[in-house]
Amino acid sequence: MAKEKKPVHKVQMTDGKRQIIQQLLQEYDIETAEDIQDALKDRKRKVILRLNLSKHFC
Repeated sequence: MAKEKKPVHKVQMTDGKRQIIQQLLQEYDIETAEDIQDALKDRKRKVILRLNLSKHFC
């Protein structure tokens, strides 16, 4: 019995998403999926750090 294929979820590519992707490609040496994951983790850490610092100084 063949498995049913699940429908593919298509993401709407907005200008904002394109801009984020371009920034990641410019700032990080991305060659693999793991590089993308590392870049996103680094970006997330920076945002969290910035939010935590702003809580202390605002």
